[in-house]
Amino acid sequence: MKPFLFLVFITLACTSTYSQDWSGDVQWIYYQESFMPDGIPKFRKFSKAGDTTVQNRNCIVLDEFYVKIQNNQLINNLVETHILCNENKVMDYYNPEDSTFYTLYDFNLSVGDTSKSYCPISNIYTYTLIDSLKEEVVNGQAVQVQFHSMIYQPGWQCELSSRVIENIGSSKYLFPRFGAVDPPQGGYLMCYSASNNFIYPEGNQGCEITVSEKHIEFEAGSIYPNPVTHVLNLDLLSFDYCTLFDSSGRQVLSSTEKTINMENLRTGLYYLKIVDKNKSGVVKLVKADR
Repeated sequence: MKPFLFLVFITLACTSTYSQDWSGDVQWIYYQESFMPDGIPKFRKFSKAGDTTVQNRNCIVLDEFYVKIQNNQLINNLVETHILCNENKVMDYYNPEDSTFYTLYDFNLSVGDTSKSYCPISNIYTYTLIDSLKEEVVNGQAVQVQFHSMIYQPGWQCELSSRVIENIGSSKYLFPRFGAVDPPQGGYLMCYSASNNFIYPEGNQGCEITVSEKHIEFEAGSIYPNPVTHVLNLDLLSFDYCTLFDSSGRQVLSSTEKTINMENLRTGLYYLKIVDKNKSGVVKLVKADR
């Protein structure tokens, strides 16, 4: 893949139950996880570049960008261009190298079925088991959500987050993430937009790129206890997600919850990066003996 664009809050479109219209503008924005917390916002953005027809199928051309804000400048790098088709509750990826369509997500599957999701980086399928299904009503439209668990495969494989949203894809990256890369592509889904003002998650007011860096200032005692032995509490009004790194910069976990169980982590120094829209902040933590 190649580098790409920065953060935006988007508006989605859905035209009928279980069918969103990709005929207009379509866009995905994910946070990009970092190897070391550095306070620089990074994102993965997928933006529709146009429509195309492949083997008599209506598809879209999708540009992937890596975006970051540094020194008050927006840095956009094109990573790669993809071709996706979305019809009959199935999202397919077209690989021009072998002129073949590969299944990304199939929303016709039921609980207990094995799902296969194509990983463009490794050019192999990732296999998961569908544990449960849920229907969400977003912007007045019904959206199916699948919950997956990984099925072990030998060798390097791509990993699929447990939550997969109809017509949107994985909640951490549009495609399964390549586990051999640290950090893997993407992070939590910020927003998705399509035509007819469909927004996911519902409540986003649009996707705006903010050039200036903004940092979160935390009130004393809002993240406690520190040192921590068991559970860390985040007494914050709201935030999008947080990521915990050890002293070597290795990501330990990511969470959207206001409590983090650190009981089973090794003692030592950690860094907690908290992201809220276009702002982020890093807190130094000490994990003490139990």
